[in-house]
Amino acid sequence: MSLTKQLSSGFFIILLLVFLVSLIFNVVSTRQFIETQLQSHAQDTATSLGLSITPYIGDNTNLPIIETMTNAIFDRGYYNSILLKNAQHNVLIEKKSDQKYIDVPQWFIKTFSIRAPSASTEINGGWVIEGYLVVESNPSYGYLQLWLSAKQSAAIILAAFLFSLLFVWLLIKKIVQAPLNSVVAQANDISHQKFQMIEKVPSTRELSQIVIALNAMSKSLSTMFNRILSQSEEYRKFAYVDSLTAQGNRRAFTINMNNVLRGRHVGTTNYLVIARASSLNSINKNSGMNAGDIYLLSMVALLRSSAVTYLETPPIFRLNGADIAMIAENCDSETAQNIAKQFIRETKRKEKSEHESGFAHLGVTSFVTGDSLHTILEKADSALAKALQNDKSWQLADDLNVFHSNTDWKEILTQIVERQHATFVKQPIVDKTNSEPVYFEWFARFHHDNHESAPMDQLIPASVRLDFSQVLDKLIVANMLIQIAPQSTEKVGLNLSRLSLLDNDFSEWLLTKLHHHREVCTRLVIEIPERALVQDAKYLENVVSRLKALGVEIAVEHFGAQLASFSHLQKLKPKYLKIDGKFTRDIDQHQDNQLFVSSLTSIAESLSIDIIAEMVESEAELSWLSSCGIKYFQGYHISRPMPLISN
Repeated sequence: MSLTKQLSSGFFIILLLVFLVSLIFNVVSTRQFIETQLQSHAQDTATSLGLSITPYIGDNTNLPIIETMTNAIFDRGYYNSILLKNAQHNVLIEKKSDQKYIDVPQWFIKTFSIRAPSASTEINGGWVIEGYLVVESNPSYGYLQLWLSAKQSAAIILAAFLFSLLFVWLLIKKIVQAPLNSVVAQANDISHQKFQMIEKVPSTRELSQIVIALNAMSKSLSTMFNRILSQSEEYRKFAYVDSLTAQGNRRAFTINMNNVLRGRHVGTTNYLVIARASSLNSINKNSGMNAGDIYLLSMVALLRSSAVTYLETPPIFRLNGADIAMIAENCDSETAQNIAKQFIRETKRKEKSEHESGFAHLGVTSFVTGDSLHTILEKADSALAKALQNDKSWQLADDLNVFHSNTDWKEILTQIVERQHATFVKQPIVDKTNSEPVYFEWFARFHHDNHESAPMDQLIPASVRLDFSQVLDKLIVANMLIQIAPQSTEKVGLNLSRLSLLDNDFSEWLLTKLHHHREVCTRLVIEIPERALVQDAKYLENVVSRLKALGVEIAVEHFGAQLASFSHLQKLKPKYLKIDGKFTRDIDQHQDNQLFVSSLTSIAESLSIDIIAEMVESEAELSWLSSCGIKYFQGYHISRPMPLISN
């Protein structure tokens, strides 16, 4: 039982006892008063009647007169009996009445019985005692008076009892319950790394001391936790972020490229774009380093704005002083050339006289899984060298055949949407402590009219380029809700694109759809790409909180790929955090990645977030990650994707 209930119960019992004792004491006191009044009344009547009949006593012929006088008094009903005896104690006149208690409950009469008092007097004839008169009062009217008084007292005392009870309850709620609830809420917040302060300090000394101590602890923990986050952020920036452009540095570029080159999407075409700030040296020399920095930052902004027209925020890196690289995964030749052309058009508009060697030049080369990074960089450098010599200021190193043009992709996507059907394969996320799956990540598969399976590594980027992203995600969610029912009670993880999650129409559609399938929500894990945290974390927090309210769990996937801030995790509080494969790949051989993963694991543990290592491909990787404290794993070394039973 809670302290508030115990205090309330204690005060209730005390007030109830006070109520009962007060009521009983009042009734008993009133009864004693009534008995005294009845005794006095009987004595007065005996004395008065005795004096009235004294002239007639001693002569039996006067008995009718005496009886008439007695009847006049007795018939008023206030007496039980009137008894007249002669000197020899012989009864001369005796009057008795039947006791009737009108409008008084029997239990009350039995509980608070009134003693019927009697009074006697001697009747003297001269100096001789002629007789005795005994008068006994009738308690019926006493009971009625006592009953009415008891009811009135009970009503008054009950009103006082209820008022006191209400006052005590409000007092307990204000002085005890509200401060304790605030303390409990603050303690729970601290356990979830939310270091809020209790603004309203209780007036009671003991509770105020507790609140002040908790506020001090919360402030201290907040400072310490923010210092840890800040140190982790500083390490990440130092290790992987260029200080000027705030983009990835050469080390981050190498990790990303190796991750793409070792990926499972064999045959997928990717492009490496290297842009050079051709006049950086001359501007630094003639206008100063600050002007050179502004020049380089403007070129990075132009490259990004040109790329996002066709791709979903591809990663950009600073390789050295003047060279900026961009990796365009799952990209076709047409898109790569469009990006290059748009970038050069924008840079031409920016060219001024101080750009002695031109504003920028661009080298582009394609590559596929399994290619050598050294060879790719050589091709890109060669293309850049040619670009410095030709008039168009950019050069494509080679032209490879691509799977489909944009026109073909639009037709395929239209066919998929018209069919409104998707199949799934699933891959488990396994808890290595018991080898049981935590949940299964579902991957959608689509077929178009010629029954050919569309390659997802090219279909998804095409859907982004052609504005089919939200439509495709709706199709995936709708089919998942149909096919999840037969899948026992296993949890299902589903990827949703950043564009869909940050689209208000899609998020409202998703929340409405899940609201109508509440039984599925507790079995659903929505996987959010890390880049969504970077783009619009505030809007995403609102969507995520509403999903959590439905019982949906949240996972952030590919964490580390976009170098998102740890502070986003503190606000979003996902259930799971999936480390990007570029950090888990050969982690047993790379100390930089080991330091990052160890730091991430410690922070996630303090935030009560479960870490999942994805793309685990070897026993060596699994062994090191396990030793780091990670217990959830996904990858080909754990289990390959498998078809659903319902498929």
